[in-house]
Amino acid sequence: MSHKFTIGSLPLPPLSQTLTHNLTPDPVQPSVYAFYQNLTSKPSAQRRSRILHPSSHFSYVAPLPLPFPYCIVSPEGEDIDKNEFIEKWLGNHEPLEQVPLVSEVPENKLRKYTAPGGTRDQKRILLGISTTGLQDCLPHLDVGDAFEHVGPGSLSQSDKREQDDTDNAARQELIDILSGHSVLMYIPPSAESEEKGYAAWSLRYSGHQFGTWAGQLGDGRAISLLATPHPDDPSTTYEIQIKGGGRTPFSRGADGLAVLRSSIREFLGAEAVYALGIPSTRSLTLISLPDLPVARERLEYASIATRLAPSFLRIGNFETFNPPQEMFYLFGGPAGGKDWEGMRILGEWVVKRVLKLKDLGEGEAWCKKMVLEVARLNAEMLAGWQTYGFMHGVMNTDNISLLGLTIDYGPYAFMDVYDYNHICNHSDDGGRYSYKMQPTMIIYALRALLDAVAPLIGAELELGHAVGPGWAKDASDEQISEWSKKGLEIRDEVDEAVQSVFGKRYKELMRKRLGLKKEDDRDLQNIIQPLLNVMQSHGLDFHTTFRALCRFRPEHLDDDDVADSQANEEPGKGKDKTLDAYAHVLQELESVDKSPALTCPLPDGDTLAGAKFTTQPKLEPASDIAIVTNGTTTPNPLANLLARLTPPDLISPASRELACRDILTWLETYAARIIEDREEHGQSYEEREREMRSANPRFVLRQWVLEEVIATVDKDPIRGRSVLMKTLEMATKPFEPWGAEDDDRPESELSEEERAERRFCGVGAQTRQLPRDLPPGTNNARIGATSPLNPATSMRFRACIDEVSTLSSTCYASSSAAVDSHNTEIVQTMEKLSKRCIFKMNEASVQIICLGETDVGVQIWSCGEKKDPSATFQDSMFSEYRIQSNANNMISLEVSTEPLSQALRSASAAQDVIVKLAKKNDQPVFSFEAQTEAGKKMVVTHDVRITVMKTTEIEQVKEPLCPPPDLHLILPPLKELRTIVEHMQRLSDVVAMSATPQGELVLAIQTDDVRVSTTWENCQRPIVEGEAPNPEHEENPNKKYGALVAVKSLIKFLTCHMFSNSTVASICANFCIIMYVYIGSVTDTGGVITFYIPARLDDAE
Repeated sequence: MSHKFTIGSLPLPPLSQTLTHNLTPDPVQPSVYAFYQNLTSKPSAQRRSRILHPSSHFSYVAPLPLPFPYCIVSPEGEDIDKNEFIEKWLGNHEPLEQVPLVSEVPENKLRKYTAPGGTRDQKRILLGISTTGLQDCLPHLDVGDAFEHVGPGSLSQSDKREQDDTDNAARQELIDILSGHSVLMYIPPSAESEEKGYAAWSLRYSGHQFGTWAGQLGDGRAISLLATPHPDDPSTTYEIQIKGGGRTPFSRGADGLAVLRSSIREFLGAEAVYALGIPSTRSLTLISLPDLPVARERLEYASIATRLAPSFLRIGNFETFNPPQEMFYLFGGPAGGKDWEGMRILGEWVVKRVLKLKDLGEGEAWCKKMVLEVARLNAEMLAGWQTYGFMHGVMNTDNISLLGLTIDYGPYAFMDVYDYNHICNHSDDGGRYSYKMQPTMIIYALRALLDAVAPLIGAELELGHAVGPGWAKDASDEQISEWSKKGLEIRDEVDEAVQSVFGKRYKELMRKRLGLKKEDDRDLQNIIQPLLNVMQSHGLDFHTTFRALCRFRPEHLDDDDVADSQANEEPGKGKDKTLDAYAHVLQELESVDKSPALTCPLPDGDTLAGAKFTTQPKLEPASDIAIVTNGTTTPNPLANLLARLTPPDLISPASRELACRDILTWLETYAARIIEDREEHGQSYEEREREMRSANPRFVLRQWVLEEVIATVDKDPIRGRSVLMKTLEMATKPFEPWGAEDDDRPESELSEEERAERRFCGVGAQTRQLPRDLPPGTNNARIGATSPLNPATSMRFRACIDEVSTLSSTCYASSSAAVDSHNTEIVQTMEKLSKRCIFKMNEASVQIICLGETDVGVQIWSCGEKKDPSATFQDSMFSEYRIQSNANNMISLEVSTEPLSQALRSASAAQDVIVKLAKKNDQPVFSFEAQTEAGKKMVVTHDVRITVMKTTEIEQVKEPLCPPPDLHLILPPLKELRTIVEHMQRLSDVVAMSATPQGELVLAIQTDDVRVSTTWENCQRPIVEGEAPNPEHEENPNKKYGALVAVKSLIKFLTCHMFSNSTVASICANFCIIMYVYIGSVTDTGGVITFYIPARLDDAE
């Protein structure tokens, strides 16, 4: 590739390969010329959320990264037309002023535009650029000195250079266009011109979200800027799409922006997935907009990720033309509808230009072949997901690509400890998109595609050839129904195609990971599934296990020295060398366990000799284990393998024996299969290890790595981007031996960068999934990665609960004073609010914290106090309370709410309940001992698994930082509020809550079609001790203070309506609403539960 182009001069595809010239635009702006006229006279057409005409495939749109709701302030004292003023304000921010391109190419008529008067000017920082994405998709793009500008990647040495403000024209144009500051367009000279022009666009699509039809969705924050042919294959074009460029007609109630954390996740995730051989969209750049605030769970700042793909079309693009049900809006009539011609036009484009079906003759029926090809591509993608433990998290039909690409990186995750039930999306309460359900959900999505296009398939089957224009224009509903039934007859064929392609590809990839060349249909049953069963049973790390197996050789099971030594000690028991050698191997492993740096005993019963958990990641790999025979030391590769597969930070000493025996049993079968394979293919063990290493990643983009990178960049974008770029490099080269993997030197002799790489390749100091041998009811608990207790610290806790209901109501964010018929509802309330909670206890207080763990973002903090200053929160909860620890007598515990609720329910009828820290099955627990009312001594014990948190961990758990509230108001009964909000939820996903100093409370929703509000008057305002009166309240008692919040956030809070006696809302205008739920009354309370409800949510694609 010799000639390169700056982004403003990239070649455009011919008209026959241009999506916007072959599909149907939004009739509100049916051409580029009309779109430009709207920019000048009615720019709100592209910013207002609206339902497009049923025939539409896309809408022209220009990026506009601004905070939303827009801050439009009209001049005071002037009588103006508000609508006209809004259009003028928006027009001043639209790209109407042409500015010079860095390089103009005669055959490319694109020109660069920006807003007049610098109204779009804001700080733009290039944080990252993907070498692999650029080389693979846009090798002809000139990015100037972009790579030098972001600097070299490093985990240990942050980029200490001052920000480079030197002007490099190609790089700056790249940043300007990919940040939405400048816009590329070609505006035809007139409406009658034969030239069609060129402008950015967003796609219209619909879909099923979590199995429910959601109606029109569309690109709510994704904008395709242009497409360009690949220089090595001009028939393949790549769309350049930015995510987070501002509102489009599909944004619904959202702002169209993206925050740094979600952009980093997509930027890294797409390249990491592709590097593993899984089809995916690609990443190009990540740009920070640090002066653009975005209201999410907290105030964050915007960023824009640029992604690349031959097409971003998805199953939902077909569903939108044949919705399974009509949706109506009050006063607005039907939302969308069926459009058979739009479906035909889209289908012909897809088979010719997207899927490029080569065996399709002129006039030949194409729709059935299209569905089967989409099924094949997605089945192959799915095989890669399951092979490498990738979990998408939100497999809605609008997130399933027609090209079988992994698309829309939201709450994704890679498998850590293997758990086929794992759910990576915390809002997926039912596990619909869990790891094990992903194959089922792909079939569900493909069936949705078939349901949508079934009438067209049926018509083609009846005709015997492709349908033509107007194919269903005169068809009756009965005829459409008959065609649909005929088309649905291929459902079994589609299902079987998915299962066949997936099964074949999955076994192929898994054999590659296991270093097996010969195809054997028995591998799934004999090798693959048994290995996964061992991982599942013993909580082995998914990727560490495969990487460790790269070094395994069958001869490791035939260590004569070990076998003979065991046989001599136990004559007659040496028939099976592997199991005879096992005792010696286990003894060596136990010698590793005795190292205080790795593990130590947990406390038994009342003997609380242990202390807090340590979660510091170990940089040093497990020590090599050797056998000493007659003074000669030889390595023991089998023991080393077992040590790596069962590290003490994952497997407790009590569980290791069974785990190792199961692993050895599987290794026997695996060894025999390797020998069989080698006899047929003659592959050396060295060659096999090299090939296995090329299929089993050393580096995996784990959740803890993402969180650390996000935190580093968020703290200092300029200096943190070196960590981002190094992580990107490791993600795009996952099979390299990062961290001096094969270097036997001591840790201290490695470079700082090698040690940091080694840490990034580890399981990290993150929360791990549970072992599989836990008691019933604890499967949702959360256990620290390195769970041994530190013997250097002492910790004791014991209390007698006087009123179980008090603790119960506090835990469940309620104010119930006694256990009654609502007890079940209390438990359900807690489980809806959070799956986990934190107990923070010291001598003076008990605090219970539930952090927002879904996209709802609600946080709950409880604290207790009594009106009597001599009484404490414990007085209302415990008759006896003793706590002791070396950490200033503070203990912080994390507990799963499900088993906690079970323990409290089981103790609800008891007179006295003793709760204490104890050890059961080598794990710390809350042990509840409930004594019955009967005269006989009868005690029922219920243990709840806990995690003891480090002081450094609990210090990071802080209440959200909020500005001082603008207004406090005592709310009406929450049950009354909930009834209103549930009705509003049917019309909008956001609700505005506002209040005035004179006590007026308003709940309101507003869409383009309807406005609904409910008002309460004369609400009381509490007197806040220590807070001076606000003079503005007296000057303007009718001024409204409010915030726009997600309806589901508000409903999450209102689930406690049946327990609240008094609730105060503190409104931080346009930031959050803080709800204080009092146990008792506002003036005399045994505790208060604090809910933080953030303003708005990031919910549009």
